[in-house]
Amino acid sequence: MSFPEHTDALAGPADATLNLRLHPPADAPSHSGTAAVPHVLGRFRVLAEIGRGGMGVVLRAYDPTLDRELAVKLLSPDIAAESEAGRRFAQEARVAGQLEHPGVIPVYEAGTLPDGRSYFAMPFVRGRTLAALLGERCDVRVDRDRWLGAFERVCVAVAHAHGRGIVHRDLKPANVMLGPAGQVVVMDWGVAALGGAGDRAGEPDGYWVFGTPAYMPPEQARGLAHADPRTDVFGLGGILCEILTGEPPYVGADAATVTRQAAAGDQEELVRRLAAADADRFLVSLARACLSPNPADRPADAGEVARLLIDFRTAHEEPTRSPESADGGRRRRTAGLLTAAAALAAATLIGATAREIQARGLDRHASPPDRRAVTPTESPPPPGPPCPPSAAS
Repeated sequence: MSFPEHTDALAGPADATLNLRLHPPADAPSHSGTAAVPHVLGRFRVLAEIGRGGMGVVLRAYDPTLDRELAVKLLSPDIAAESEAGRRFAQEARVAGQLEHPGVIPVYEAGTLPDGRSYFAMPFVRGRTLAALLGERCDVRVDRDRWLGAFERVCVAVAHAHGRGIVHRDLKPANVMLGPAGQVVVMDWGVAALGGAGDRAGEPDGYWVFGTPAYMPPEQARGLAHADPRTDVFGLGGILCEILTGEPPYVGADAATVTRQAAAGDQEELVRRLAAADADRFLVSLARACLSPNPADRPADAGEVARLLIDFRTAHEEPTRSPESADGGRRRRTAGLLTAAAALAAATLIGATAREIQARGLDRHASPPDRRAVTPTESPPPPGPPCPPSAAS
């Protein structure tokens, strides 16, 4: 599998979102990138630039009508408004506007500059990404229940989107924000698919592949047209994998290497890491089921993942009844969960070898520019407990 037209992007890190076109037509629009960030966006006054990504500029702005600060995302001056990336940026506001859920940051207002670039305003949420918080752990076993609680809320938010026919397609810890008051929000809906639509319609000369290679299911890495909730289930499995093992599903030197692994469904090293994880076997089985190379072997949607996880966490809560009755109930719930774990593991393994061999024969792919965090600041929720001192100290 080779991607000569994407050499620069694919030499980047595998945990950055790619947004690349395979076989681009010769007349693809270009942009000079000379447009500046304005001082005023509609009624909003721009206070500062917070950050930039592959598609957008994140700004801190003031709304004089309601006397409040907001976060505003503006299409990058390097991207033409009429391009595919520009169209997808404008779509992000429409997608988020359809999701009325505490786990999704609402869009207050959207507009367009005279040069055609889109922007939209959201709450200014202070917090830190799940990726940053997980990266600070000295031991993947430390405070695991906290991260499983955050993961459960991610699953519930994504299940809300699935119920409305929206597939995120770029789920990863970097796109989850934890706020100081315990908020957990799923960000960055810029490459979401609506109603299961893919990206080949009307594209006779090529098509687009979106996502982050380290968390990407094989069908997404190979550029297959259809996106359904099982695409996101793989991403949820990737988040759970990182909680349990400290690493994403696929690890490699650069985006090109990792994308080849994802496209081929090469999970030998992933399976080894999960097997070695010091974690409850139900959680390991759930991660493997979500990360199955074959979509049909994964849980049907985020709602199913959430239900399995909630049942597991409920079974492991401290009992509030008498020890005898609580112990009996816990044994029954645990037996049921272990049965579910066995079924999930079986679903993951059945037919996997044949499908992976078939996948390895497919020599197509592509994937993602780094895109921005919707909520721009990195003010912390309360940190977890400190790491214990090492034996040498």
